[in-house]
Amino acid sequence: MRRRCRRQSAIAVAALVVSLVGCGSDGATTAAEYRANFETLCLQIEADIVDLGDRFRDVEQGSDEQLELAREQAAVTKQFTDGIADLRPPAELSGNHQQLLEHIADADTATATADFDAVEAASTAAEEVIAEMGIEGCS
Repeated sequence: MRRRCRRQSAIAVAALVVSLVGCGSDGATTAAEYRANFETLCLQIEADIVDLGDRFRDVEQGSDEQLELAREQAAVTKQFTDGIADLRPPAELSGNHQQLLEHIADADTATATADFDAVEAASTAAEEVIAEMGIEGCS
Protein backbone atom coordinates (compact mmCIF):
# COMPACT_ATOMS: atom_id res chain seq x y z
CA MET A 1 0.00 0.00 0.00
CA ARG A 2 2.79 2.40 0.91
CA ARG A 3 4.56 1.80 -2.41
CA ARG A 4 1.32 2.47 -4.33
CA CYS A 5 0.80 5.79 -2.49
CA ARG A 6 4.35 6.91 -3.23
CA ARG A 7 3.91 5.97 -6.88
CA GLN A 8 0.58 7.80 -7.10
CA SER A 9 2.14 10.88 -5.49
CA ALA A 10 5.01 10.78 -7.97
CA ILE A 11 2.56 10.43 -10.85
CA ALA A 12 0.60 13.42 -9.56
CA VAL A 13 3.80 15.48 -9.42
CA ALA A 14 4.71 14.44 -12.97
CA ALA A 15 1.20 15.35 -14.15
CA LEU A 16 1.53 18.75 -12.48
CA VAL A 17 4.87 19.36 -14.19
CA VAL A 18 3.39 18.43 -17.54
CA SER A 19 0.36 20.66 -16.98
CA LEU A 20 2.62 23.60 -16.15
CA VAL A 21 4.63 23.11 -19.32
CA GLY A 22 2.04 24.96 -21.38
CA CYS A 23 2.10 28.08 -19.19
CA GLY A 24 3.34 31.12 -21.08
CA SER A 25 2.21 33.39 -23.84
CA ASP A 26 2.22 30.86 -26.68
CA GLY A 27 2.38 27.61 -24.72
CA ALA A 28 5.91 26.83 -25.90
CA THR A 29 8.79 26.40 -23.51
CA THR A 30 12.47 27.07 -23.82
CA ALA A 31 14.66 24.20 -24.97
CA ALA A 32 16.03 23.83 -21.43
CA GLU A 33 12.52 23.72 -19.92
CA TYR A 34 11.37 21.23 -22.53
CA ARG A 35 14.34 18.94 -21.82
CA ALA A 36 13.86 19.23 -18.05
CA ASN A 37 10.15 18.38 -18.33
CA PHE A 38 10.90 15.47 -20.67
CA GLU A 39 13.55 14.15 -18.29
CA THR A 40 11.06 14.38 -15.41
CA LEU A 41 8.71 12.15 -17.37
CA CYS A 42 11.58 9.72 -17.99
CA LEU A 43 12.47 9.55 -14.31
CA GLN A 44 8.85 8.86 -13.45
CA ILE A 45 8.38 6.02 -15.92
CA GLU A 46 11.71 4.52 -14.87
CA ALA A 47 10.55 4.46 -11.23
CA ASP A 48 7.20 2.98 -12.23
CA ILE A 49 8.80 0.28 -14.41
CA VAL A 50 11.24 -0.68 -11.64
CA ASP A 51 8.30 -0.95 -9.23
CA LEU A 52 6.32 -3.09 -11.69
CA GLY A 53 9.37 -5.25 -12.39
CA ASP A 54 9.81 -5.90 -8.68
CA ARG A 55 6.17 -6.88 -8.38
CA PHE A 56 6.25 -9.07 -11.53
CA ARG A 57 8.97 -11.24 -9.99
CA ASP A 58 6.67 -12.27 -7.18
CA VAL A 59 3.64 -13.38 -9.19
CA GLU A 60 2.73 -16.68 -10.71
CA GLN A 61 2.96 -17.02 -14.49
CA GLY A 62 -0.50 -16.76 -16.05
CA SER A 63 -2.18 -15.57 -12.85
CA ASP A 64 -4.82 -12.85 -12.58
CA GLU A 65 -2.26 -10.76 -10.70
CA GLN A 66 0.17 -11.01 -13.61
CA LEU A 67 -2.55 -9.86 -15.99
CA GLU A 68 -3.34 -6.92 -13.69
CA LEU A 69 0.35 -5.93 -13.59
CA ALA A 70 0.49 -6.08 -17.38
CA ARG A 71 -2.50 -3.72 -17.49
CA GLU A 72 -0.75 -1.39 -15.05
CA GLN A 73 2.34 -1.43 -17.26
CA ALA A 74 0.25 -0.51 -20.29
CA ALA A 75 -1.34 2.36 -18.32
CA VAL A 76 2.08 3.62 -17.18
CA THR A 77 3.35 3.54 -20.75
CA LYS A 78 0.28 5.38 -22.01
CA GLN A 79 0.65 8.02 -19.31
CA PHE A 80 4.28 8.52 -20.35
CA THR A 81 3.50 8.81 -24.06
CA ASP A 82 0.54 11.11 -23.34
CA GLY A 83 2.86 13.24 -21.23
CA ILE A 84 5.29 13.52 -24.12
CA ALA A 85 2.45 14.46 -26.48
CA ASP A 86 1.36 17.19 -24.03
CA LEU A 87 4.80 18.82 -23.95
CA ARG A 88 5.03 22.05 -25.94
CA PRO A 89 8.43 22.16 -27.61
CA PRO A 90 10.19 25.35 -28.60
CA ALA A 91 10.46 26.01 -32.32
CA GLU A 92 13.96 24.55 -32.59
CA LEU A 93 12.77 21.18 -31.21
CA SER A 94 9.29 21.02 -32.74
CA GLY A 95 10.39 18.94 -35.75
CA ASN A 96 12.12 16.42 -33.51
CA HIS A 97 9.12 16.35 -31.19
CA GLN A 98 6.81 15.60 -34.12
CA GLN A 99 9.15 12.82 -35.34
CA LEU A 100 9.13 11.33 -31.85
CA LEU A 101 5.33 11.32 -31.74
CA GLU A 102 5.29 9.53 -35.11
CA HIS A 103 7.71 6.88 -33.85
CA ILE A 104 5.55 6.40 -30.74
CA ALA A 105 2.48 5.94 -32.95
CA ASP A 106 4.42 3.45 -35.10
CA ALA A 107 5.41 1.50 -31.99
CA ASP A 108 1.78 1.46 -30.78
CA THR A 109 0.57 0.16 -34.14
CA ALA A 110 3.29 -2.50 -34.25
CA THR A 111 2.50 -3.57 -30.69
CA ALA A 112 -1.19 -3.96 -31.54
CA THR A 113 -0.29 -6.28 -34.43
CA ALA A 114 2.45 -8.11 -32.47
CA ASP A 115 5.08 -7.03 -35.03
CA PHE A 116 7.98 -7.04 -32.59
CA ASP A 117 10.60 -6.21 -35.23
CA ALA A 118 8.65 -3.05 -36.06
CA VAL A 119 8.31 -2.25 -32.35
CA GLU A 120 12.07 -2.50 -31.97
CA ALA A 121 12.69 -0.37 -35.08
CA ALA A 122 10.27 2.34 -33.89
CA SER A 123 11.75 2.28 -30.39
CA THR A 124 15.29 2.61 -31.75
CA ALA A 125 14.23 5.50 -33.99
CA ALA A 126 12.55 7.20 -31.00
CA GLU A 127 15.69 6.81 -28.89
CA GLU A 128 17.75 8.40 -31.68
CA VAL A 129 15.41 11.41 -31.82
CA ILE A 130 15.52 11.74 -28.02
CA ALA A 131 19.33 11.77 -28.18
CA GLU A 132 19.29 14.33 -31.03
CA MET A 133 17.21 16.64 -28.82
CA GLY A 134 19.86 16.47 -26.11
CA ILE A 135 17.67 14.69 -23.60
CA GLU A 136 19.73 12.67 -21.17
CA GLY A 137 18.78 9.82 -18.92
CA CYS A 138 15.89 8.61 -21.01
CA SER A 139 16.37 5.36 -22.88
